[in-house]
Amino acid sequence: MVGIELDPIGRLIRFEAVPSSVTAPTAAHRPPDWEALFAEAGLDRAAFAPTESRWLPPFFADSRTAWAEGAPERADRPRRVEAAANNGRPMYFELVEPWSRPPRMPPGESRTGFTAIQLFLASLFTVLLIGGSLLARRNLRLGRGDRRGALRVATFIFTCFMLDWALETRHVGNISEYPLFIEGVGQALFLAALSWLIYIALEPLIRRRWPDSLIAWTRLLSGRLTDPLVGRVLLAGALVGVFLAILSEVEQLMRRAFEATPPIPPFPWNLTLRGPRAVADHLVAGPAVTMLLALGFALLFFLLRAVLRKEWLAAGAFALIMAVPLEVGGPIAWAVGLVGAAALIL
Repeated sequence: MVGIELDPIGRLIRFEAVPSSVTAPTAAHRPPDWEALFAEAGLDRAAFAPTESRWLPPFFADSRTAWAEGAPERADRPRRVEAAANNGRPMYFELVEPWSRPPRMPPGESRTGFTAIQLFLASLFTVLLIGGSLLARRNLRLGRGDRRGALRVATFIFTCFMLDWALETRHVGNISEYPLFIEGVGQALFLAALSWLIYIALEPLIRRRWPDSLIAWTRLLSGRLTDPLVGRVLLAGALVGVFLAILSEVEQLMRRAFEATPPIPPFPWNLTLRGPRAVADHLVAGPAVTMLLALGFALLFFLLRAVLRKEWLAAGAFALIMAVPLEVGGPIAWAVGLVGAAALIL
């Protein structure tokens, strides 16, 4: 098995060639030819001097070697090359940059517990699940709730996530495909059931407090995709999405301008580099994920309103809760998160 890792312009970063389990007798031990790998990495062999090897190769090799950059930009951070060979054949070659970390190292901190953000998100999901279940149970006992609409939403969610599974999963041509299929169906059924539950919990509340907001939704579920009111609501949602995208870029610019350590630039569309299947997967799963999030946000707002009794207090609490995960990004990220949460409420 041979594996290579390249940078965006095709220069070699890492090369591995797993040796065979059987050692073939060799007539004479020849030195490995490293020139070709240096050339593929775009490195000048003359600019690197032999040094002590620090990294072990990922598998057996009978010789190891390393080189360090002779005249680096920073004397305390030279680039290195780690390499190994077996029976005179290169088996491992890796360019070690100043920021590179050795593989197969124990984590620097314990990963057994929750971080503060993970605990917050898990608690929030638990509250939504329990609160939604209680509301849905009450509505079903009272004969309330649009079960037909809930079934259509759940069917849409299930279909989207099954298509997502079909596009994203690495399928195999043997019996192992069945466990993959069962896992995909299980996840899709869980998310569809969750959407059904939240819809049953929410629909009577929204119908009683904001009946006008359900007109476009009811027409959409009935298949009237060209209805002007449906188009107006979709356009409003698209404008909110554009605003949030612009807000994200403004946040990055502000953090680069005012923070001592600028954030790493986000690259959310790296899936386009993975080919058309990854793009199709995103386009299929995106609407389902967005619908689930919208249902969850609406349920959270109504639960807050039921506890706080006043709509403006619920709106403020909702904005604060939505901005909590962004607090780790600093005050700028938190402030921008508040603006984004306010846009969602409006």
